Amino acid sequence: MNHLVPALMLAVCILSAGRVSAQTQKALTLNELIGIALESSSQVLAARDQSKVIKGQLSSARAIPNPEFELNTGQQKSVSGSLTTGNVSSWSVTQPLVCPIPAILV
Repeated sequence: MNHLVPALMLAVCILSAGRVSAQTQKALTLNELIGIALESSSQVLAARDQSKVIKGQLSSARAIPNPEFELNTGQQKSVSGSLTTGNVSSWSVTQPLVCPIPAILV
C-alpha cells in the first residue's frame, strides 16, 4: 500500500503536465491536419511515386515507335556435302505495333 501512493502521485503529475503542454500548443485546422497526413504518410508518398511512373509509361506508350532495320550476313557450309556452300545474307524491316491504352489508365 505504501508503494501505491507514490506511484499514484507520479501518474497524476505526468497527466497534469501533459495537459498543460497540450494546452500551450496551437490548435490545427482540418486542412492542416490533412496536409500533415499527406506529407508524412509513406503509403501516400509511394502512391504518388507510382502515379509518376505510370504517367511516364503512358507518355512513352503514346510515342510512335521507330522501325527496326536488320541485316545479317554469313557463310553457309555443308556438313554432308550435298548442300551448296557460300555466302548468305538477309535483311528485314519491322515496325512494332501500337497497342491501344486501356481506358482505366487514361
